[in-house]
Amino acid sequence: MKQRKKILFIIALLLLLLNGYILINRNAGFKFYPLKTYSEIYQADSSLYITDLFFSQDSVTVFFSHPVTGIYAEGSNQVHTSGNDLTFRLRPGFYEYKLQPVSGNAPILIFQIDHSETATKKMINEFLYSNIPGPGITPGTLRSWENGRSGYSAKEIYAGRKLLEEKTNIRSAKTDEEKLLQIATFISTLNSHTDGENAARVNAYAPMQQITLAMQGKAQLDCGNYSRMLAFFCDIENLPNRRITYRGPDGNWRYGVHYMNEIYLHDKQAWVLADALNNIFIPHDSLHFYNAVDVKKMIAVNGLFGKKIFAVRQDSLREVPYDSVAYWHQYYNRTNASIAYLSPGKEHSGIFYELWRFYTFSHNETWYNDNMQNNWPLIILKLLAFYGFVICCVILFLTWKKDRKSVV
Repeated sequence: MKQRKKILFIIALLLLLLNGYILINRNAGFKFYPLKTYSEIYQADSSLYITDLFFSQDSVTVFFSHPVTGIYAEGSNQVHTSGNDLTFRLRPGFYEYKLQPVSGNAPILIFQIDHSETATKKMINEFLYSNIPGPGITPGTLRSWENGRSGYSAKEIYAGRKLLEEKTNIRSAKTDEEKLLQIATFISTLNSHTDGENAARVNAYAPMQQITLAMQGKAQLDCGNYSRMLAFFCDIENLPNRRITYRGPDGNWRYGVHYMNEIYLHDKQAWVLADALNNIFIPHDSLHFYNAVDVKKMIAVNGLFGKKIFAVRQDSLREVPYDSVAYWHQYYNRTNASIAYLSPGKEHSGIFYELWRFYTFSHNETWYNDNMQNNWPLIILKLLAFYGFVICCVILFLTWKKDRKSVV
C-alpha cells in the first residue's frame, strides 16, 4: 500500500512539473483557439443569400432567401425580378456581371459566370463567384450580434436614444449607413481629458456612464472606451455590431492591441469597420464596403490606394482617402495577430479566468487567422497532464483520509 502511494505521489509530482512546463510555454502550441474561416465569420451571417441557380439556354435565374428590392440594370442587359428570384441574360464566355440597383437601397450584385459553347455546340455554364453568399451554405443568423441591447436597462436605453435625438439627425436617417454616420458625428465630440479619471477604470463603468463622464470632461478615453460607447449606440439603434480586437500570442495570457467595432448594414448586406478612436468609419470604394479582415488583407499587399473612409472634420462628415489616415491600421495589421470577435455581454478577465480558458474550450470570442491552426497533439497532452494531476491528487487525498480513519 505504501509502495502504491509512493508511486502515485511520484506520478503526481512529475505531472505537476509537466504542467509547470506547459504553463511557461503556453504559447508554443498548447492553447486552443476558436478559429473560424472568413465565410463563417462574414458570409454565414448574411440575411440575404442565394438558395439556388437555374440556367436556361442563354439566361440564368438566381433564387434568393428573400425578395431583392429595387430595379436592377446591367449595362444594356435586361434584368427581371419576381418575388425571390432574379433573371438576366448571359453573355458568351466568361463575364463579370455587375447588377446596379437604380431604385431603393438594395446591394450591388456581382456574378462571375462562364457561359461557353463546346465543340458539340452544347452550352456549359460555370457559376464562379458572387458577392452574395450561397448556394449550398448553411446561413447563420445575426441574433448572436443583436443581443447587446439586452444588457442595458430601460433607463439607459431611453437616455442614450434621447441624447442621439438631441445631438444628431439620426431620426431622419433612412439607411443603416446613415444611422451609423450620425452616431459617428456624436462619438467624435467625446474627447479624452488628460486630467480625467483613468481610462481603464472608466472602462469598468456602464457605457452610458462613460459617455456622461466624457461629456463632462471627467474621463480619459482609449480605444476600449470608444468601442464600448459605439457598441452601446449601435445596440440601442438596432444595428447588429461586435467589438473586435487583436489577439496574441506575444508571451502574455492576453494580447489586446487595439479595440474597434464592426457593424452590420442590413441594406448593404455587409459588415463594415469602424474605429472611433482614430475617426475612421466605413472603409469603402465604389463597389464594396470593407470589414476588419478585408482591411488586413489589403494592407498586406499595400492595397489601400483608391479606398476611402468617412471621417468627422470640424463637426461635419468628410469622405477622405483611407491611406491618408491609415498609419495605425497599417501598424496593427502588419503582424500575424489574430482578429478576435468578442461575444456580447460581460467580458471576463483575471488569472483564474485565463486558467479556466486555458484548460477548457470555453471562450467568449471567435478568432480569425489565415495561418494559425490548433496543435491538437499538444492540446491533448496538456489536458491529460492537467486532469491526470487532478485525479492523482484526489486519489492521494482519499487514501490519506482513509488511512487517518483507520488510525483513529
